Amino acid sequence: MRFLRDQDVWAMTARLLRDTGHDVVTAASIGLAEAGDADLLTTARDQHRIFVTRDRDFGGLVFLRNFGTGVIYLRISPSTQNAVHQELFRVLQEHSEEELTKAFVVVEPGRHRFRKLVSTQPWCHCERFLRSNPQIGTGEIASSQKPLLAMTG
Repeated sequence: MRFLRDQDVWAMTARLLRDTGHDVVTAASIGLAEAGDADLLTTARDQHRIFVTRDRDFGGLVFLRNFGTGVIYLRISPSTQNAVHQELFRVLQEHSEEELTKAFVVVEPGRHRFRKLVSTQPWCHCERFLRSNPQIGTGEIASSQKPLLAMTG
């Protein structure tokens, strides 16, 4: 699997991922040491990587602003490091790369939560769709809305 590691993820986590055959790049190694959160998610999406972070703010970006890239959020501390790493590897065994690129996964000691990302279908009533389709009025969109969110877990 291909990962983009946020600045706040410990080097040991990246080393463990690499040692098990995964492709891991750091934000700093690709010139994004000072990049904003949105830029990091955009880069992960464009490079077909799963974003790994310890920063809980990414949930809001992924779900509320529909960035459409997979995120693994590690709830880790020095005292829970081994347990979180074990759970992370369980996640990687249970889910394919394709599934993870379309999910927000919270990994903590002994458990994880897996949430599918919002659909990016063309009928989505997001701002981007409205800007690219000015001929469609809000009344037409409201009358043709379909469910936008599929969540599991």
